[in-house]
Amino acid sequence: MPIRVSHRGADAFCDTPEEAAELLRLLGGDSNQSQPALQTHQQKGGDADGRWTLSRFRDFIARLTQQQSKMLEELVRSAHGKTAKDIAQIIGVNPKALGPMLAAMSKHAKKSGVGIDDVLNNTKIEVGGERMSEFKATPSFARVAVQHGWRSE
Repeated sequence: MPIRVSHRGADAFCDTPEEAAELLRLLGGDSNQSQPALQTHQQKGGDADGRWTLSRFRDFIARLTQQQSKMLEELVRSAHGKTAKDIAQIIGVNPKALGPMLAAMSKHAKKSGVGIDDVLNNTKIEVGGERMSEFKATPSFARVAVQHGWRSE
């Protein structure tokens, strides 16, 4: 059963008591802050936030290539998302290479116990008469990424 650590209105889910203790230690910091609360959380089916724990996040990102990780970091930084062309340019690949990269990321996600839909959303948009893909990190993935130390916008 995951352990929920609540601090300043945000929840983080940990797999082990040791992980929860470390997170509590990190969050304890400043005496002007409210103290974090710890409680166990019975995970409900379909709760996307409950799928992401810090240990699951670490397991997932450890499987990624440098380009895949860079892509996800950019998506976490961008609240409005990025087009396929923008992402390809940022990570230094041809936009046609994103398909195989996403397929591999999907397999890594599955091995980590989540689906690619728990990581990012891919929607088709039209900009200036041109149809293209736009990628956004899911809110639950972005939240745990920021808890792990990734920057957000």
